[in-house]
Amino acid sequence: MRIAALAGLFRRFGYAPDEADTRARRICLTQVGYISMRADEDFAMQMMRIPAYGLTFIGKAPSGEEIAAFAARHAGMDRAGDLAAFPA
Repeated sequence: MRIAALAGLFRRFGYAPDEADTRARRICLTQVGYISMRADEDFAMQMMRIPAYGLTFIGKAPSGEEIAAFAARHAGMDRAGDLAAFPA
Protein backbone atom coordinates (compact mmCIF):
# COMPACT_ATOMS: atom_id res chain seq x y z
CA MET A 1 0.00 0.00 0.00
CA ARG A 2 2.85 2.43 0.80
CA ILE A 3 4.64 1.56 -2.41
CA ALA A 4 1.47 2.25 -4.41
CA ALA A 5 0.99 5.60 -2.66
CA LEU A 6 4.58 6.65 -3.34
CA ALA A 7 4.39 5.44 -6.94
CA GLY A 8 1.24 7.54 -7.38
CA LEU A 9 3.08 10.57 -6.03
CA PHE A 10 5.91 10.07 -8.52
CA ARG A 11 3.44 9.61 -11.40
CA ARG A 12 1.73 12.88 -10.44
CA PHE A 13 5.13 14.57 -10.75
CA GLY A 14 5.59 13.25 -14.29
CA TYR A 15 7.55 10.03 -13.81
CA ALA A 16 6.66 7.14 -16.12
CA PRO A 17 4.80 4.29 -14.35
CA ASP A 18 7.80 1.91 -14.36
CA GLU A 19 10.18 4.55 -13.02
CA ALA A 20 7.61 5.72 -10.45
CA ASP A 21 7.23 2.16 -9.18
CA THR A 22 11.00 1.62 -9.03
CA ARG A 23 11.59 4.87 -7.14
CA ALA A 24 8.78 4.03 -4.70
CA ARG A 25 10.24 0.59 -4.04
CA ARG A 26 13.71 2.02 -3.49
CA ILE A 27 12.38 4.41 -0.84
CA CYS A 28 10.26 1.81 1.00
CA LEU A 29 12.79 -0.98 0.88
CA THR A 30 15.62 1.30 1.97
CA GLN A 31 13.55 2.32 5.00
CA VAL A 32 12.81 -1.33 5.79
CA GLY A 33 16.54 -2.04 5.56
CA TYR A 34 17.39 0.77 7.95
CA ILE A 35 14.84 -0.55 10.45
CA SER A 36 15.72 -4.23 10.13
CA MET A 37 19.46 -3.59 10.39
CA ARG A 38 18.85 -1.28 13.35
CA ALA A 39 20.95 1.40 11.69
CA ASP A 40 22.00 4.01 14.21
CA GLU A 41 23.21 7.03 12.29
CA ASP A 42 23.88 10.41 13.80
CA PHE A 43 20.81 12.58 13.17
CA ALA A 44 22.88 15.67 12.34
CA MET A 45 24.71 13.65 9.67
CA GLN A 46 21.40 12.41 8.26
CA MET A 47 20.19 15.99 8.03
CA MET A 48 23.37 17.05 6.24
CA ARG A 49 22.74 14.31 3.67
CA ILE A 50 19.26 15.58 2.76
CA PRO A 51 20.38 17.15 -0.57
CA ALA A 52 22.08 13.91 -1.62
CA TYR A 53 19.09 11.84 -0.45
CA GLY A 54 16.82 14.03 -2.58
CA LEU A 55 19.05 13.58 -5.59
CA THR A 56 19.26 9.83 -5.05
CA PHE A 57 15.59 9.19 -4.39
CA ILE A 58 13.78 11.70 -6.59
CA GLY A 59 16.36 12.69 -9.19
CA LYS A 60 16.91 16.28 -8.09
CA ALA A 61 18.37 17.98 -5.06
CA PRO A 62 15.96 20.03 -2.93
CA SER A 63 16.18 23.80 -3.09
CA GLY A 64 17.53 25.87 -0.22
CA GLU A 65 13.95 26.83 0.66
CA GLU A 66 12.85 23.17 0.75
CA ILE A 67 15.81 22.25 2.96
CA ALA A 68 15.04 25.12 5.33
CA ALA A 69 11.38 24.08 5.56
CA PHE A 70 12.37 20.46 6.24
CA ALA A 71 14.87 21.52 8.91
CA ALA A 72 12.26 23.76 10.55
CA ARG A 73 9.77 20.87 10.74
CA HIS A 74 12.38 18.69 12.45
CA ALA A 75 14.03 21.28 14.69
CA GLY A 76 12.00 20.25 17.75
CA MET A 77 12.84 16.57 17.53
CA ASP A 78 14.86 15.04 20.35
CA ARG A 79 17.53 13.93 17.90
CA ALA A 80 17.57 17.17 15.88
CA GLY A 81 21.10 18.08 16.95
CA ASP A 82 22.71 21.23 15.62
CA LEU A 83 20.82 22.22 12.49
CA ALA A 84 22.89 25.40 12.15
CA ALA A 85 25.42 23.39 10.14
CA PHE A 86 22.66 22.15 7.81
CA PRO A 87 23.56 23.11 4.22
CA ALA A 88 21.31 25.73 2.64
